[in-house]
Amino acid sequence: MNKPFIVFPLLAALLFSMCWATPLTAQDGTADKPAKEAAENAEGKEVLAALQGRIIKALGGKEALEKFSNRVTTSTVKIIAQGMEAELVTFLDKNGSYRESMSLEGFGDFIQGISGDVTWALDPINGPRLVAGAEKVQLRRGARLHTALWLTNDYLSAKVIGEEKIKDQQCEIFDLVTTDGKTEKYWVSENGLVCKMTMTADSQMGKIPMEITLESWKEIDGIQFPEHIRVKQALQMMEIHLGKIEHDVEDTSAMTAIPEKVQKLVDMEKSKKEKVLDPDNGASKGSEGQ
Repeated sequence: MNKPFIVFPLLAALLFSMCWATPLTAQDGTADKPAKEAAENAEGKEVLAALQGRIIKALGGKEALEKFSNRVTTSTVKIIAQGMEAELVTFLDKNGSYRESMSLEGFGDFIQGISGDVTWALDPINGPRLVAGAEKVQLRRGARLHTALWLTNDYLSAKVIGEEKIKDQQCEIFDLVTTDGKTEKYWVSENGLVCKMTMTADSQMGKIPMEITLESWKEIDGIQFPEHIRVKQALQMMEIHLGKIEHDVEDTSAMTAIPEKVQKLVDMEKSKKEKVLDPDNGASKGSEGQ
């Protein structure tokens, strides 16, 4: 699946009962509800596991996906309405490190990343910030070297809800429930590749509905990647064109480092926590000096 939409929270910085049953029936329904939910949950997990196996096989197989320790992808991003274009560089490794950057003329550099326990972003609109809450959960879920390998960890269940033909591909439509309770839709072709996804992305600008279409899959180093991705993000339309993929890059120090402006925020947060844990620390030090 190689979820390619972790860039979009970064780009978002630019945008913006009644019951009619008899008492007996209602009582029986309440009694049966836990058993029914348990059965549905078990079935949902089975569907999810089967879907994971299907996608992994389509992408090239587990052995191929686990072969490399990191990946650097260079792509071209086009924001259609504004006529803007930029180079996008994405780094991912098997340890969970992630960095994505691009420079937009007239705006500046947009960067976001994951460095150990720190999830962060830096751009000319919002400045440096530590990503938290639902946005952090979403970003970390997307920032996998190969998200298909994590499907049963990052999602609770899957359910087939219909079929649809996208261009020449007949697809099954799946509802996937994330571990934080959100529902995402995936259109999966007969060969196991994902053709389309819809979801609601969390960002600094609020919740943004998104539709992502993946086209023209290409094998690189034994793994399938989409060469062309079209994104409808709220009222914005974007296109991403795959340029180059490099695996097992040796020097990754620049990709895993935290920018200085972000590091200052990390240090400030650390200092605040230390004061909360030891509020008398400052006073103790002062008395010692008298």
